[in-house]
Amino acid sequence: MLIPPELQRYLPDNLDDLTKLTHDPLILSFIQRFVYPALESVARSIESGAKSLFSKTGKMVKDIPPAPPESINHKLVLDIIIEGSSTTNDSLQDMWASLLANATTSNVPKVRPIFVSILKQLNPDDAQLFTSIASVYFELRKLYTKPNWTAQQQKTIADRPYREFSALPGENESERMQRSAVGIQTLFALELVTSGSPALELSYLGVVFFHACQPPKPTEV
Repeated sequence: MLIPPELQRYLPDNLDDLTKLTHDPLILSFIQRFVYPALESVARSIESGAKSLFSKTGKMVKDIPPAPPESINHKLVLDIIIEGSSTTNDSLQDMWASLLANATTSNVPKVRPIFVSILKQLNPDDAQLFTSIASVYFELRKLYTKPNWTAQQQKTIADRPYREFSALPGENESERMQRSAVGIQTLFALELVTSGSPALELSYLGVVFFHACQPPKPTEV
């Protein structure tokens, strides 16, 4: 049994026929019953994910000219496409689409290769927390420019990442908070956030990463 043609581009050449690797009937049965269906599922998912990724990116860059070819890191673009096509989470794919848009339209290296590694390690919880913490970070700085800001305004903004962190079906409050704590520890481990008062703050890496994961604007390229 040969790997279907539509799957071969995702596999090394020496695996184009997995059944040649063994004559053991038990192994052959396992390959035919479990491996091939799994590969077909992965291929369908990647194909669907790629279409979604390109659609989102296309909308982001509709009115923005592409960067000069010599300024584009083509390996980086390929890595983003591969990873962005593999995710099934809509919010995470929005971030991948933004990375792809910025990597192909910016005349300056706005997207660093390490951003691919960072985004690969975020799950939907981490991404939600990071986006919320970033929103609070920038909103507090805007608040502090106003002469009559209050402590209550500050607290309302600062508490938002914990208050709005989504609960899973059947999850109690203690479990929700434990899950948010793991997400925050992940962001610390990736050095995207730092301790602050009254709220967590973005590190410099976190600020640059956040902007790279936002759709580009015509004035930024």
